[in-house]
Amino acid sequence: MLMLIILMFLHFFTDYFANISILSLGLNYDGLGWIFLFYNILAFLPQPLFGFLIDKTSPKHFVSIGMAMLAIGFLFVDVSVWAAVVFLGLGNAIFHVAGGKMIINSSEKKWPLGAFVAPGAIGLAVAWAFPRNDTLSAIIFLLAVLALIGFQFAKITVIERSDETSPIRVPWLLLITIAILIRAFLGKYVTYEITLVYWVLLAGCAAGLGKFIGGFLADRFGVTITVMVSTILGIASLFFTGNAAISLVGILAINIAMPVTLYLIVRSMPRYTATAFGIAAMTLIPGFYAGVFLAESYFVLVTIGLMLLNITIIVFANHRLKKPDEVDLWK
Repeated sequence: MLMLIILMFLHFFTDYFANISILSLGLNYDGLGWIFLFYNILAFLPQPLFGFLIDKTSPKHFVSIGMAMLAIGFLFVDVSVWAAVVFLGLGNAIFHVAGGKMIINSSEKKWPLGAFVAPGAIGLAVAWAFPRNDTLSAIIFLLAVLALIGFQFAKITVIERSDETSPIRVPWLLLITIAILIRAFLGKYVTYEITLVYWVLLAGCAAGLGKFIGGFLADRFGVTITVMVSTILGIASLFFTGNAAISLVGILAINIAMPVTLYLIVRSMPRYTATAFGIAAMTLIPGFYAGVFLAESYFVLVTIGLMLLNITIIVFANHRLKKPDEVDLWK
């Protein structure tokens, strides 16, 4: 549990720190757009490669390497913007797959996956909501240093678990990748007509909460019931995109399936769990930017159709990939 708590906070810090470092440049909107495109490419696309390397070694030291690269990136902000972005992006990528590998190895449940990824969305939202709050940044940085020291010196057992006899189930790997792509696309494609001052913060917290509770719900009630209820809530919210409270419920619902898809993609290639985790993260980028570019042509029926396709893939993939002793209350 101590390892999970530390990695959760470090994940919050990683996304907060990388985003706050770039926002501190004070560039205009177009300039930030290109910088963040470059950053996202480096932070997400190389993750399968780093994951494969970590699958062949031990993940614990790579967590510290990722943190060190983030610190170097911050030091380069006033020297070279592009060098800073390289270190920030690659540091994020390394930490993400290393931390993910440790969480995957620590438990066969779904809730730790949701608990690990949730703080990232909240850290990003806090950075965008408070881009120039030096006091907040100093407090978060100090806590991260203490967390990293605790991570290095606490008696944290790194469990090495891999199923060397299980093949990579390519068809299901591809299908789950499509499901992740759809969820990432919908996250930016659905347009909310909200003008609240701190909407970014509220939306990020709702996304994080959805990821956090999704694993618990799937462990308790089974994947089928969990994704069915979340899909119903998500579809219902589409007709109230001008209502802040209902829209937050919709954002939460869309994100509930994330720990489930992470679990399933790991089950599709159990010999390479960090690589699988990295593939899931890499897939977010094309879906994210496709949603950004097509958001102006938003059509509710397209969204509903994609949500139904998404739940169909997840339910059938879970039926084929879940372990024999797993219980789904739908049955």
